[in-house]
Amino acid sequence: MEWIAVKLKAGRIMPALSTTTSCIAALQTIELVKYLRGCPLEVMRNAFINLAVPIMQLTEPGSV
Repeated sequence: MEWIAVKLKAGRIMPALSTTTSCIAALQTIELVKYLRGCPLEVMRNAFINLAVPIMQLTEPGSV
């Protein structure tokens, strides 16, 4: 019984990892393109993502 429970939980973790990884990679790519194009700091964003709720908050970064 325990082996099956572990296998079921592990089966749910793998899709969550790939979803989170692809979401983070997409946000990083967007910000990298902004940086390479020389966009001002005002268009850069920090992101907070909670895929369990689901919620995504974008905020302006602090001054340097």
